[in-house]
Amino acid sequence: INELHLWFDTAEATALYAGHRYDFYRHVQRATQLILGFTRSTMLHDAALDLLWLGVLLERAGQIARTLDVHHHALVGLTKPDPARDAVVWIAVLRACCAFEPFMKRRPGQVTGPAVANFVLFEADFPRAVRFAVREAYGCLTRIRPPDAQGLPGGKSLERLRVLGHWLDTMSTSSGLANELHAALTHIVDESTAIGVTLGRELFGYAP
Repeated sequence: INELHLWFDTAEATALYAGHRYDFYRHVQRATQLILGFTRSTMLHDAALDLLWLGVLLERAGQIARTLDVHHHALVGLTKPDPARDAVVWIAVLRACCAFEPFMKRRPGQVTGPAVANFVLFEADFPRAVRFAVREAYGCLTRIRPPDAQGLPGGKSLERLRVLGHWLDTMSTSSGLANELHAALTHIVDESTAIGVTLGRELFGYAP
């Protein structure tokens, strides 16, 4: 983490940001993935790691929803349908979510808005899908604060995570997602943020 922090102040980082923005973000992406990999493979798998990973998963759920919503708005705002252009945009979304190869293994030749949205939102076996992230976040919190431990803080956060997970399970079988996509994404962003705030209050006494 310190190496990445120090790299931002180097001439190399400044030059990449100014002239090669793609390479700049690729470096940041690789560094953060390396940090997460070292964290998972070297820390004790106890409450501290569960708490750290809970934050990662909540952030991931919100950011995936934001990424999808930005591109959804871009396509909806265009007046003329263009399947070739739309496919390029949705491939870019998949790459931004590190989902291109997993998507193509599950749904080859189906690079459409609904197919991409369903995959990055609901795919149960893809670790960057929102549904997967919420389910795993719930698991992390249940190990820190079991559902039957009524005397421990964290009960409100745990219940909100459970409700969000159930809602995602229900939405994954809904046929009307295309018409409700923006509202669904907004709900995911709002809830993941609210759960983070509630966790801060319950576990750390943080009052924004």
